[in-house]
Amino acid sequence: MNNRDHELYNSIRKTIQEYIEEKFLENNPVELTYEYHLLENGIIDSLSMMNLILFIEDKYKLDFYKIEANRDSFQNINTIADLISNNMKEEIKM
Repeated sequence: MNNRDHELYNSIRKTIQEYIEEKFLENNPVELTYEYHLLENGIIDSLSMMNLILFIEDKYKLDFYKIEANRDSFQNINTIADLISNNMKEEIKM
């Protein structure tokens, strides 16, 4: 990963972390790291996952109808950032 890709990846992680903290951790003071298991720890459920997907589609101009994503894609902030950055690269190639 070159420096520019690394900066973009870190920016994505930070944006997703801030979104989750603001929308889903309002009354749940958790130290949210990039590896924290969002699904296993009940931070994200099916409704909040849909809200997160809508946020990602709007923010990063991705279409989840065209993306191969599953439950594992939302395990933690790193897997979400991987999903976004990989699909942003695919969109650029098209």
